[in-house]
Amino acid sequence: MLEIDADVLRFAPAEAQQFLHDTMGLSLAPELVVALTQRTEGWAAGLQLAALSLRGRPDKGAAIAAFRGSNRMVLDYLLDEVLAQLAADTHRFLLTTSILTRLCGPLCDELLASEANSSALLYALERSNLFVVRLDEEGQWFRYHQLFAEALQQRLQQTQPELLLTLHQRAARWWLQHEAWAEAFHHALASGDTAIQTDVLDAASGPLLMSGQSALLRHWFEQLRLTFAQRSPALNLFYAWSVLLTGELALIEPSLQLVEQRIASDNDGESVSWRGQVAAIRSYRQVVLGDIAGALEAAEPAITALPQYEPLMRAVIAMNLGAVVALAGQLAQAIQLLTEAENVANALGNPWVALAAQEFLGQLWLEKAELERAAASFKRILQTEASAFNQRVSATLGLATISVERNDLAAASAYAQQAQALAGQCGLPEWQALSKLQLARLALAQADNASGYALRAEAIAHEQRCLPSARAIVAAVRVQLDVALAELPLHADAPALALGPRWFPPPGTKGQLSSGGAFFAGERA
Repeated sequence: MLEIDADVLRFAPAEAQQFLHDTMGLSLAPELVVALTQRTEGWAAGLQLAALSLRGRPDKGAAIAAFRGSNRMVLDYLLDEVLAQLAADTHRFLLTTSILTRLCGPLCDELLASEANSSALLYALERSNLFVVRLDEEGQWFRYHQLFAEALQQRLQQTQPELLLTLHQRAARWWLQHEAWAEAFHHALASGDTAIQTDVLDAASGPLLMSGQSALLRHWFEQLRLTFAQRSPALNLFYAWSVLLTGELALIEPSLQLVEQRIASDNDGESVSWRGQVAAIRSYRQVVLGDIAGALEAAEPAITALPQYEPLMRAVIAMNLGAVVALAGQLAQAIQLLTEAENVANALGNPWVALAAQEFLGQLWLEKAELERAAASFKRILQTEASAFNQRVSATLGLATISVERNDLAAASAYAQQAQALAGQCGLPEWQALSKLQLARLALAQADNASGYALRAEAIAHEQRCLPSARAIVAAVRVQLDVALAELPLHADAPALALGPRWFPPPGTKGQLSSGGAFFAGERA
């Protein structure tokens, strides 16, 4: 017997437009046809029902956007022509699992609270073209046609509203077990169960912060609307990290004060760790505010508490504290902290924290004129696939500076050209400006003054597009160049610029270009 795949039966936009015009007598603009085809997934009956519902509607764009499976005609069709023809067990399966955005056998079994052999049923439904779409080649994951899912959800809400919360609770627990944080949160939120919601946040907050998703985490906290008092000390700290990393400094202190109140008389290892995190957060906040002395003072309890942190948090906080003390000019302690961060991160197999530590270490070794060590740090960054564009620009500019120190201007120019190309891919104006300034300096050092002044002008154009904190750093580098230029006459045949012994952003400042002084893995451009 010949089987026709569901994809073959779906209308493409051009076919849908012909069907709507010739069969349904409905003329729509091409973009509305595309929107309607996407909404119905090319389902012929869906297009027909949508066309009927659009008759007499003046704003057809809004009507298409609002077209749902809960539309009366769609619901009636699916109930009368589809669900009524199915066996009771299949009917129950479809209603129960309709809350899921994607389905697999074990997850469906969890919702049904039984060993229903859901994998086989999903496969059979997909083979019979019953509004089930396979998502992978192995046939493990599926989804429902969106109109079909909406109709099923509407039917479930009408017939078994008391079951909905239970199903969302089961789904949230299953996704939480499998560390699918977004889906776990979605169902936890829908369940209305505060205990499950806090369980999801407890489990997901660390991974989200470590993967650079602080804005998403903050959004989740705001959606749940838990009061500070309802949160555990750990959750209040995660919230404080999320608002720090998204720049809302005024929201930090209430969380920190509540943590301090909760653990005021406790001296167990966990409480010591929490006090250290409070200190670390306050320290980074002062860096963002430009108060380096205050940041260093606030960092002392965090440094003392380092051994109490779990390993990955220890690596992250050591990395950030290293940046703080570097900004205060305490290079030896900064190197010690950053080396610990790199070693712990490497032992954990976390390349992002290790890369950030390497970037800072490279700059500190450069500051101490330890050129071999600096070059080794920068080269490790370039050899690591996980490195971000901004880190690769930083490392390449560092190697250019090392080449200048070694009086190898050809190598320095090659690295600076490479940095300029990477900066273009990165797209951040501060890195584009810094690479242009390095090229300008090298051109002027080789008596190519026309190119040097042109590159300086291009750097200024990028500088003007920077955010204020980054603009200040770029301006400081440009001023170094301008001081040297002040001794040269402004014409093309002026003598070559003398290269000074050090020319790069001061240690630690480049971290501020993308992170404001605080880092979690992935929290970078």
